[in-house]
Amino acid sequence: MTLELVKSRLRLEKSRFTLVKAAPRLRLVKWGDSWEDQDRDEQGRWTTGGGGPSTSEVATQIISDARAAEPATSASLRDISANNGGTMVGLDHAVKGQDSLERKISEKQDEAAQVGVKLSPSEAGGKIFDDLRYTMTFPADKYTEGVKGAVADLKAQGYTFDQDRVKNTWESPVYRGLNTTARTPDGKAFELQFHTPESFDLKENIQHPLYEEARLTTTSPERVDELNSQMAAHAAAMGPSPPGVSELTPEVFG
Repeated sequence: MTLELVKSRLRLEKSRFTLVKAAPRLRLVKWGDSWEDQDRDEQGRWTTGGGGPSTSEVATQIISDARAAEPATSASLRDISANNGGTMVGLDHAVKGQDSLERKISEKQDEAAQVGVKLSPSEAGGKIFDDLRYTMTFPADKYTEGVKGAVADLKAQGYTFDQDRVKNTWESPVYRGLNTTARTPDGKAFELQFHTPESFDLKENIQHPLYEEARLTTTSPERVDELNSQMAAHAAAMGPSPPGVSELTPEVFG
């Protein structure tokens, strides 16, 4: 399709454009050699433009699966954490909320569209691993030993870890911690973060609002730089990383 034809279609569709959360109601998306109209729903989420379950339906199913897996997973993690000198935090929010999950599905679609890849809500949902999420904390002086023990106990119970999704960012200038994607014995993926009480407080109560502002598309580059500087300063103020964290490589989780 030529540029002039695209402009012509946009003029014809002008009446269908509205602002939904500062975003166009309709967009033309190029998939390979073809163009397709894609609409937003009233909540600003991109629709499929065709058949298949909607964003809301996909999110509902994902949450249903997470809720089914949550009781047994929470019980196992609670016991394993205690047995290794750790503490589970945030268990009341283990399952991601409907609105948050729908936003994340739409974000995955937007990210893919930027590189010319079309994802249905179902495909985008399949790339989300934190609909069920947990955080295990250990005192800094027991952190590395505690993580290793908890991982060994989880594997002994049939849990597995995706080694390519183990992210040890303790030496990061902004985010201090260890994020993993684990799987239940039945194969249900979930996020498991390992923190100290100090790094968890930093993430939840100090860095989170700054990070959320920085990731908004409406935040100016200058403001993003300012926010990153603030987050780096907060992370540095936390002090040194727990002893031995460099030992927590993906191989430990294999």
